[in-house]
Amino acid sequence: MEKFGIIVNVNASGNKRDRELPSKIKDIIGESALLRITSELSELNDVAHEFSKKEIEVVGISGGDGTLHHTLTNLFHAYKEKIPRVFFMCGGTMNTIAKASGLRKNQLEVLKKVKDSLKNKVPVSVIKKKLIKIGEKFGFILGGGLVSSLLNEYYSGEERGPKKAAKVVWKLAKAAMFKGKEYKRLFPVAKGLVKADGFIRKFESLTAFLGATVNEIGLGFRITYMGGKTDNGFHFLASELSPFEYVLRLPKLYFGIPIKSRKVFDRICERVEMEFEDDVYYTIDGDMYLTEGKKLCAEFGPSIEILAP
Repeated sequence: MEKFGIIVNVNASGNKRDRELPSKIKDIIGESALLRITSELSELNDVAHEFSKKEIEVVGISGGDGTLHHTLTNLFHAYKEKIPRVFFMCGGTMNTIAKASGLRKNQLEVLKKVKDSLKNKVPVSVIKKKLIKIGEKFGFILGGGLVSSLLNEYYSGEERGPKKAAKVVWKLAKAAMFKGKEYKRLFPVAKGLVKADGFIRKFESLTAFLGATVNEIGLGFRITYMGGKTDNGFHFLASELSPFEYVLRLPKLYFGIPIKSRKVFDRICERVEMEFEDDVYYTIDGDMYLTEGKKLCAEFGPSIEILAP
């Protein structure tokens, strides 16, 4: 039986609702796997290195999109080259990455199936997914400007789910149409230069940028309609559309219909370098960061293998 381990983020929004989850997982795996419970991001480094030292070959990750991003980043740093195969135990609220990969199932059910397949040496379906490397971090979705605002508003407060998503979209749409007091905060504008696979474009009023290897970025929006559908790169867009122009194009943004406009840079890229006049906030899989040195670089790859029982 292959060595496997489970990493549980007990503070993931979905996992918070079930404080008995660790014991339920332990009941399923018994002594057949390592179980590590984390509550702080700083703990992931030690867990990843422990798994590497013990030659763990399969890793289950219980948490949301941010947990996946941080866990995969630490696994790559610990294992150096090829990381173990992984499986997603959806413990977040949105679970965008799992949903976009067709993997959104009950996490205990997934765990039981993976354990049985490993124990009985029964093959299980494997999905290969590419990541985006942003500096020393790894993730599936990179975004800034309006993208950051959208996710930041969604994750503020305790409420989650479709109702909260609708409220956020309406809040941004209303701000775009009536330019209220939160207009500048919700729709930050940046000046910068984008270099994408040899193509260079200067932006005077960059309102959003987005790169992804999945075709859904959250809240049902399929803006990166080519994400994960090609081995040539990740889908990248940079836009100078005004907030009101986004409102007019909401159906296209939601259903993944290409926006044909001179204000939108839209292509498959292997490498994107961005330079800004000032540092800007950006998100990787829902977690927020601030650029360092007014620069941001994103590269296509590496790939991971995801068990899909």
